[in-house]
Amino acid sequence: MFEFYAWCEGISALTKVKLGHVIDYVLCQRKSMADVLLDGNLEPLNNRSERAVKDIIIIKKIGCFRQCSKIPAQV
Repeated sequence: MFEFYAWCEGISALTKVKLGHVIDYVLCQRKSMADVLLDGNLEPLNNRSERAVKDIIIIKKIGCFRQCSKIPAQV
């Protein structure tokens, strides 16, 4: 991991180029990635929270469609 970050710091990519954006992002996320790797209880993905919210969003969408179907069409 240290070699990878040393490599990223050694690259002189312009920030206007996509590679520059990626390198900036990687270097900004260094602490978070180290926390995930050092603490085995942390998950690097947010899939669990997305799945928990998904049911709520689907229910709200169904409710919106039911209300919209009750509105008479304008002539």
